[in-house]
Amino acid sequence: MKFYNSFSSKVLVIFFLLITIVISLQSTQVDAATFGSPITIDKNSNNPSASANTSASTADIATKKTLAITDQANQQSITDVVTQFSSPITTVTNTNQTTLLNSLISPLAIYNKVTTGDVNVNGYYIEADVGYLFSTIQNDVNVANTTTISLKSIHPNASGTASSWTIQRGYDSPVSSSKLGKSAKLPGYGDIITMSSDTTATLVGSSTQTNNIYTNMPINGAIEITAEVTNNMPAELELSLGGVVDSSDYVPHADINTLMHFNIRENIFDEVYEAMKSYSPDLKSFSVTGFHLHWIRDYRKNGFEEESPTLISDDVIDVLDGYDPADLKTEYLLYKQDGPNSDIEDAFMNGVYAKLVLDYTYKAGILSTTRTGQLVTNFGGLIVEYTSTPTTSDKLPEVKLDNEIHNLTNTDSDSPDTDGKYLAVKNVKKDDSIQYTANLNSTYDNSGENSGTISKSVYTVSIPKGMDIDTNSVEFTNDDGVVSTIDSSYVNIVTDPDDSTKQVLTVSNINLDPDGIANANFKLVFNGTVTDDNQDDFTFTPTFKGIGGYENGDTSKPMYVDADGKEQLINFDRTVEPGGGITLKPMDIDFGSFNTFVTTDVLRHRVNNDDSPVLAVQDDRSDSDKNSQTISVEQKGDLTNGTVTFPGELRFYDPDSSTDEFTSLLTGGAVPIYVSKNGETMSSISWAKDKGLLLHVNGADTAIPSGKYTTQLDWTISDTI
Repeated sequence: MKFYNSFSSKVLVIFFLLITIVISLQSTQVDAATFGSPITIDKNSNNPSASANTSASTADIATKKTLAITDQANQQSITDVVTQFSSPITTVTNTNQTTLLNSLISPLAIYNKVTTGDVNVNGYYIEADVGYLFSTIQNDVNVANTTTISLKSIHPNASGTASSWTIQRGYDSPVSSSKLGKSAKLPGYGDIITMSSDTTATLVGSSTQTNNIYTNMPINGAIEITAEVTNNMPAELELSLGGVVDSSDYVPHADINTLMHFNIRENIFDEVYEAMKSYSPDLKSFSVTGFHLHWIRDYRKNGFEEESPTLISDDVIDVLDGYDPADLKTEYLLYKQDGPNSDIEDAFMNGVYAKLVLDYTYKAGILSTTRTGQLVTNFGGLIVEYTSTPTTSDKLPEVKLDNEIHNLTNTDSDSPDTDGKYLAVKNVKKDDSIQYTANLNSTYDNSGENSGTISKSVYTVSIPKGMDIDTNSVEFTNDDGVVSTIDSSYVNIVTDPDDSTKQVLTVSNINLDPDGIANANFKLVFNGTVTDDNQDDFTFTPTFKGIGGYENGDTSKPMYVDADGKEQLINFDRTVEPGGGITLKPMDIDFGSFNTFVTTDVLRHRVNNDDSPVLAVQDDRSDSDKNSQTISVEQKGDLTNGTVTFPGELRFYDPDSSTDEFTSLLTGGAVPIYVSKNGETMSSISWAKDKGLLLHVNGADTAIPSGKYTTQLDWTISDTI
């Protein structure tokens, strides 16, 4: 049986004072990821369209089916060889345009993990040892709010150091620490940066934040961290920070009787709790008289300007002898009317926040007078604005669903239609990572009181039976670009009752709050891993449905808005050799670094060879099918930057030859690199350092021109003739 698969990847050569050539051959297997080229850690990985737009389209389904039933087999893996010289240095602009207000009222995204910034052009990046920094208006014990940030590089022997560390919030003025042990503090916020070594700094979140929009509420958002790297471009990191009260069903704008659930991040609460409980100042007759957690709800008729919010309730929990994790959670029916004469329903805003209070007494003065004191930690909270929802269908908002699908493991699998929409992935293999994206657009008439909120929404999509969805990684992006992880309790997967070959995934409790914007965009993203590629083509159409209003204001009569996406396709690669087949997986090839001026001919060997296979071969054929096979490689076109041809060539040095004879890949045609024997189980291909594919660079009196040099290698396995 013959079959044919093609893949392509790019190889980078970065030019500074030296030239680094990295040849990256993408795996034909599904676990292909980042190879020898400079690593890019992309915070916007939820949107693969940039890379997808450049990927080559694969053969259509009919062609694949024809190839799958052909009697003899050729397997081909295509890989790009690229050399990259750096372009002129450009200034990187600050992309954090989120307003202070939107930063505050957006749902918190709190993660207990390391945070890594983008890799700059020189290979440097910043890493924080937390995923979220606690920064609040009052933290009397000043704990649970510290992180170490480090300057790192993708290059093992990089020698760059940080000459200064800078922090900034929004458009306010930045502050910098440029000497060991010297601290810099953000005015009004209180966040402090201190250089601790030539590659690290300590960042402490505020314990006395004063730049607050709302009373009793710390500002959420992000802090921009910049490291000035000696003789290199700066490295940057955006770290989320603020209070640590979160809500899985938070809506910034809500109608009456909207139930919301709130919780305090337990790991941070526990650290604060232990520090406060062990508080033992040098005070005469010091004695703790109470230790309580407060869940406070209030309403604010004057909105931002409210200095004394009216208390609705204060749930006090005694934690002197310990606490139950359930104490860190609460729920509140916002805008609940206490009676016909209650003015709470007219509140412009409601607030929900939590604080931990330690009360104590001590004696002071000549007469040893008993005095009282307090330690307080404010964990922050959330603000909800009152809104009115439509009572008639003609006032309902509208929603559109524009769906996409991408193969993150093999971008060549992405198959755009004639309109450039990515609605299909083809030749999908086992272990491929498939990304589902739902782009949601809401529109409404924002000239009145209607907020345009679509609440309690459900996204529904069919997925193949052989697809494993990570229910803990479903992410939602609101109209301000703030990304939050949806609580896994709202993600449900069941077998389709009408078709046992399908599963149905639902994501519930989605709230689209346009925040006064008449035309707003939202995004839902999740990933799945293929566990079985021996499946028929799978077609599906996602749907979205939510509450846009209530008929005549009666909350028992919701009025729904919905949208259907476009039909999508997953085409599985079901090609199977009788008794098994042969799989090729090209590995990375790195030719190291050399000066831009090469005056004499140079033969560049592979570095970090370590006898590692250059081409991984998996031979699953039965013994009766193990006839002789030939593996060949062919260079498709010149190695060029579009205008200039690279001054050199790739050569193949026969590992079985005792001489220095070679075959240039520029001669055209496929160059055999290995021929197996009949009955032989083929193994992965590896070469001695001075054999196999090597790079010959022609000497010249001029520097190698800058640019991006590319060509394509075709790796082929076929029956030996």
